[in-house]
Amino acid sequence: MKNLKSFFLLAAGFFLLVSCEQLEDILPNSPKVPSEINNDFAERYPNAQDVEWEKEGDIWEGEFEANSVEVSVLYDANFNWVRTERDIPVDDLPVEAKDYIEANFPGGNLEEAATFESLEEGNGFVAELSQNGKEYELFFDEEGIFIRQEVEDED
Repeated sequence: MKNLKSFFLLAAGFFLLVSCEQLEDILPNSPKVPSEINNDFAERYPNAQDVEWEKEGDIWEGEFEANSVEVSVLYDANFNWVRTERDIPVDDLPVEAKDYIEANFPGGNLEEAATFESLEEGNGFVAELSQNGKEYELFFDEEGIFIRQEVEDED
């Protein structure tokens, strides 16, 4: 009987440990996310829930939903806030941005669009599209004038 109790206590402890480790991956205050980022994020987005964190290279990205809109928040290698993006319908991109995409990426697959705010580039729009095995993020200012692009090979 004593061995059976010990077994159940050990098993319960194991499952509790595994559950806590899984929670660390999805909680915004996960110890994997640097405290500088957690503190800034909590100040900027005190009502954010179910934040999913991902690190790609030196960039940390937290994603969550606010009022049924997906929000992405990016931080750099020095834990500084870089940019916040909020998804919008592709049709809400300014005409100038759509014209630029049509002229420079004919046949490209426009997949997502968002508004962004950043210290370096101010406010604007970002469009994500794929073409010829590459993924593009195209950045536009508030009037829809092209600023820059980021390119990656499709996974």
